[in-house]
Amino acid sequence: MRHPQEILDNATSPLLGIPPHPVLMARFGLRALPPAKLLASAAFRTRQAAALFAGSSAHSMLPLSHPFTSGFGALFGALGQSWGWPVAHGGTGSIIDALLRVLDGLGVQIHTGHQITNLAQLPDADLTFLDATPRQAVRLAGDQLPARLRRRFERWRYGTAAYKVDYLLDGPIPWKDARTAQAGTVHVIGDAAELALAERQVAAGSMPERPFVMVVQPSSADASRAPAGRQVIWSYAHVPQGYEGDAGALIDAQIQRFAPDFKDRIVQRVVTGPAQLQAWNPNLVGGDIGS
Repeated sequence: MRHPQEILDNATSPLLGIPPHPVLMARFGLRALPPAKLLASAAFRTRQAAALFAGSSAHSMLPLSHPFTSGFGALFGALGQSWGWPVAHGGTGSIIDALLRVLDGLGVQIHTGHQITNLAQLPDADLTFLDATPRQAVRLAGDQLPARLRRRFERWRYGTAAYKVDYLLDGPIPWKDARTAQAGTVHVIGDAAELALAERQVAAGSMPERPFVMVVQPSSADASRAPAGRQVIWSYAHVPQGYEGDAGALIDAQIQRFAPDFKDRIVQRVVTGPAQLQAWNPNLVGGDIGS
């Protein structure tokens, strides 16, 4: 676990200004090109390694039979081996606080609380960055976009959605493998083939019985995240775009499958479906967190 200020300090290191080596990029490209389903079965000797790679590749929010999904597995695996998948001490809000301190030191002015519906509302600037999805960019930019780009943005299709459940537990998750309790992030799946099937069903618009479930256990690294003797975790499952059903029970069951008595540890749970995610953040159209 690293303090957010340390991450920011490293982010300004001159080392990050060195351009990537073309040979290394070519090697990465060769690994990124195949579908993750193919590479998982061909490149790894054990079911466990293939499942770990497939779970990392599932962050593409695409069926694992699609080309380039291996790139996500390779990238997430490389980050896990080098930087880890850290949590910020004191909560993710501490990252924002650290960024604000850096920006304040640079004299940056920050304006919030203004609803922008058209870029004409903004003052003139050399560059304007939009944290928005392609269709939303069309609504904001209007005729300022080149016609060809605008047509492409208007055809944008939103993809797989997330169904989120936050839990307050009366102790750590009772995983069958005790080592799992030490992990900050857990991909809750059976094997690579099971995951590939679930992702294919979700992309086709049907809800799998055993979906891909990601569990984050920040309390395993940062005890300040939860009251003494308790644990706060959050999780989500991949569900079809705009899914209106209740996937909470499926998430509970998938965790319980690998952690007997998990349900007995639940003190409170908060469910947030795709519609609620979009209401909270308009960028998450239909629950698509990768839009």
